[in-house]
Amino acid sequence: MLATAIKKKEQEWFKEGRIEERRETARKMKQEHVPIDIIIRVTGLSREEIEKL
Repeated sequence: MLATAIKKKEQEWFKEGRIEERRETARKMKQEHVPIDIIIRVTGLSREEIEKL
């Protein structure tokens, strides 16, 4: 039971880390003036989330 809870938490942390990596990639692409449609395709983030960055 405890092992399952720990495993689930590890998966959540991994997933959040991956999302943060995508946000950082999008931030860098925006700084380089990459069109937002390409950023969406590359990162999988929504237009709204990218515009907030």
